[in-house]
Amino acid sequence: MNRAWICLAGTARLSQRQPLCYHDCVQVPPWLSRDRLAVVAALVAPLALTVILVPFRTSFPNTDAALALVLVVVAVAMNGYRLAGYLAALSAAVWFDFFLTRPYETFNITRRADIETGYERYTNYLRVHMSGLRHKLEPDPSRPRHLLTEPGMGYRYQL
Repeated sequence: MNRAWICLAGTARLSQRQPLCYHDCVQVPPWLSRDRLAVVAALVAPLALTVILVPFRTSFPNTDAALALVLVVVAVAMNGYRLAGYLAALSAAVWFDFFLTRPYETFNITRRADIETGYERYTNYLRVHMSGLRHKLEPDPSRPRHLLTEPGMGYRYQL
């Protein structure tokens, strides 16, 4: 298999003939860390998905919308930053209630218990989904090598 070599003049890797990675070419602003990007995604992605689903909310059951939101929560949580996963779960519960449950465009969550139930439901969906992914992808799901749980952080994918 032939590897493509990217050689830029003035790089240290030019003489070593090593492939360049995107870190060599892309400058990321110092204020934009992976964790901050995950928090922004946690707040924006569930909102964006529910806004996209609004025109179709009467043509599919709420369980389908909830499953789609769970996938968004899982995608954010796979970053490995636990706060982003929590915010995504909370954001998904809030926007699901506001845009996709009757009466539409009102908040029906009025008690603390409602918030806790919504949050627990989404975080439990995340645990169940990760377990399912481990059963599909790992040779031994009880001893995962690729989809790892980081205590206090969240989930991490390792090759």
